[in-house]
Order: sequence, then structure tokens, then C-alpha cells
Amino acid sequence: MSTTTPDVASDDGETLKSSQAKVQRALINSTAIVMFGTLLSRVLGLVRDRVIAGKFGQGYETDVYNAAFTIPDIIFYLIAGGALSSAFIPVFTEYIEQKKEKEAWRVFSIVASMTVVVVGALIILGLIFLDPLVRLTNHGWVNELSTGGLQKIHETVALTRILLPVQICFFLGGLMMGALQVKKNSFGQAFGPVIYNLGIILGGVFLGSQFGVAGLCWGAVGG
Repeated sequence: MSTTTPDVASDDGETLKSSQAKVQRALINSTAIVMFGTLLSRVLGLVRDRVIAGKFGQGYETDVYNAAFTIPDIIFYLIAGGALSSAFIPVFTEYIEQKKEKEAWRVFSIVASMTVVVVGALIILGLIFLDPLVRLTNHGWVNELSTGGLQKIHETVALTRILLPVQICFFLGGLMMGALQVKKNSFGQAFGPVIYNLGIILGGVFLGSQFGVAGLCWGAVGG
């Protein structure tokens, strides 16, 4: 007994050190991927702003483009933040840590299905009442109806119709990114914003001349 105990303890110590080294390497790799993705996203964000400014300047068209994101963003922030942070991710994490993969993905499936139903209903309501909602969220334009405000409202409604249905993709993408994060896969979290910014840039470069600021919206849809 006394002759084998040190060997066993030594083996356990080596195994523990090896396990800790793997965890540290994984953490370093994950951090590096997220940092690189964040840096690339910031750079592309600057390029995106330069493309928008170069193509459309800072005025009427960019006002309409920015306003078109208001209602989709409100829907996204009202639902996605609470659902992902307070409900889905903690439960999904708990099941993964307990090695209950089947139950974890069942929760993912349920939340994804509910997301499609709830967000789909909100999108339909938003499309039905889009004109008054745009007027409500851009009240200053209502007071400018005689000086181009009505045209701004109509164009914002048209662009919002492009962006609003895509919120289902944003919600499902958020669920997928949350699941990847729990599974220690950093690529979705790191490069999702990169692809989104790249889509807007390509939309501005290749579609902007033909479709105006709607090209940026179609680029955002593609991203």
C-alpha cells in the first residue's frame, strides 16, 4: 500500500494539472476569438458608417433609414433581453452542466417555437398598425406634414416593412448564439455582428445606387 500510494497521488496530480491546462487554453482561445471578433466588428462598423455617409450623406435619407429601425428594435429589446437572460440561458446551462443534452435541446426547441409564435404575432400586429406606430415614434415629423414630414413617414413605413419580418431571424439567431455560448463555442457570439455589419456594407455598395437607403435595409436583412 505504501509503495503505490505516491504513484496514485502523482497520477491524480498530473491529471488535474492537465485538465486545468486544457481549461486555461480553452479560455484563452475563447477570449482571443471574442476579442478579434469584437475588434473586427468595430472596424466594420466604422466602414459601414463611412459607406452610409458617402452614399447618402447626413440628412433626409439617413433620417428615414435610422427611423425604420425604431419599431423592430423596440420589439427586439422588449422580448429578447428578458427571454434570453432570465429564462432560456440559465435553464439551458443547468441542463448542459448536468449532462442532460436531450433535455437541454428540448428546452431550446420549446423556446424557439414559442419565439416564432409570439414574435410572429407581434410582427403581424406591427404590420397592421405600422403607419400609426411610425407616426407615434416619430412625432416630430407629424408636425412637419406640410414640409415633407408626411413623405418621411411614408418612406419610413416602407422600409420598416422590409425590416420588421426579419425580427424572427434575429430572435432565433439570439437563441442560437446563447446556446453556442453555453456550449463554449465563441464563433457565433464573436462573428454574428461582423456578418451583420458586412451585410449592410454590401447592401450600401451594391444596392444603394439602385434602391437608395432600401439597399441598406436589404443588406441588413441578408446580414
